[in-house]
Amino acid sequence: MKYFERCLSKISDSDEIDISIHCDATVFEWLLEYVLAKEEYEKQHKGRVVAKIEWSKPFEKAENGGKAGIQFHNGPRLHYKNATTILISADFLKIDALVKECLSFFAENIEEVGKVLVDTGCLNSNIIRQMAREIPLDRLSALQERKDKLVSRLYMKKLEILLEKERTYLHKCAFCNHLFILEHRAVLHCSKAKSVIDHNGELRSLHVIDRTWELKKFVTFIRETYRISWREIYWKIWGYLHVLKCGRCNEYYNLAELGNCFKHPEKPKVKLISNTPLGSSYSFRCCDKEVSVAEMLDLSN
Repeated sequence: MKYFERCLSKISDSDEIDISIHCDATVFEWLLEYVLAKEEYEKQHKGRVVAKIEWSKPFEKAENGGKAGIQFHNGPRLHYKNATTILISADFLKIDALVKECLSFFAENIEEVGKVLVDTGCLNSNIIRQMAREIPLDRLSALQERKDKLVSRLYMKKLEILLEKERTYLHKCAFCNHLFILEHRAVLHCSKAKSVIDHNGELRSLHVIDRTWELKKFVTFIRETYRISWREIYWKIWGYLHVLKCGRCNEYYNLAELGNCFKHPEKPKVKLISNTPLGSSYSFRCCDKEVSVAEMLDLSN
């Protein structure tokens, strides 16, 4: 156990030392059995490199708990009721191999572990983050927890991991306030930005990044102000990372805005006749939105 290395580094083999441990006796007995079983396994394979898979075998999902390396080699049994407490203790005592095995057990048996009334609030942020990497979204979405002590934290960490990558980082438009990622800026339409003619001769209105806006502060604001769950926040932001093309208006849109097509049922009517270079102005009867002559020509195509 790496936890004791700091205490024993200056102690020789001939010195006597007393160690007092304040913990659950059953849990500590389990940890000692694990360490002894692993030491015995390593002695049996002394003189050659032991592959990781030989000790930490993949877990098998079973009715009464999974099996892995610790059980296949005369080690103690890891099951739904003790997995959380073993994970907390293994992390505190810095038994890295056991932490990984516990995380694999959680990933394979998260539905059963979630039903056990165990306080998961003691799991630190780093463990929750590792767990979030292990558990796939489809299984996390189906997970039902009585007091929601674990699911929300997992979604929060999954969101944190998702937004760490530059290509999935969200920006806000300075004109229309819509959210977008840089990869989609070329295909998304901004309803309030100035129109420009692109290299294909098409009239385009692109989003402009608001440099004063911060994503982290935005997420914190909607979480604290509207009391939205981390599950809802994750899927809403996930929706902004994917685009589809509308079959009615032929415009690309974020999946988070599904159902918000702005196609007008009727053609625009003349609102103001003008002989100026800008020409007359037009508007749609349904929403009173004004359009310029240039936009009229684009709509006609």
